[in-house]
Amino acid sequence: MRLVIAALGALLLVGAGISIGRWAVPSQSAAGPIPPGATTSTSTSSTSTPEAPSTALPVEVSSQLSTSGEDATILVPSSCAVQGSSITANGSFDRTVTTGYLRSGDVVELYAYTAPVPSASNQTFQVVKLASEKPFPMGTGGGTWEVSGTIDSQIGVPQRCLVAVQATHAGMGAGNAY
Repeated sequence: MRLVIAALGALLLVGAGISIGRWAVPSQSAAGPIPPGATTSTSTSSTSTPEAPSTALPVEVSSQLSTSGEDATILVPSSCAVQGSSITANGSFDRTVTTGYLRSGDVVELYAYTAPVPSASNQTFQVVKLASEKPFPMGTGGGTWEVSGTIDSQIGVPQRCLVAVQATHAGMGAGNAY
């Protein structure tokens, strides 16, 4: 135990420096010894990668991409933006999410499309990697929603966003239990 205390004392003496009266054992810095009476300061620097600029895209509700029978007009999209390889859409609900949406396990889904490609008969292509998409479960988070995903840049550059209501499980036609 005395050995441990002595070792700790030596570390404090060498590492932090001590001052007794007018005698001082200064700390060492990368620039060498610190002269008595000198003022020191420490600073931390961090190297961070600058964030890629964000590009706003037009966003609309798509009843066509929504599950049949689901009312997509509940969605009020406010923004869709691309930053680096990520794409995110945000919005709100224009009314309370009812139990019908909850029973079907409905989620808000994001679709992002390229501009029409002339060499492909002016078709547009979906560029969000399906495995990376993060849909928003309806009925959670209050009155707002956010959906995001990763862009597959090999397919193309997104030019517009669509959001839809998708059921995650089929209704079984069971009667109301209430």
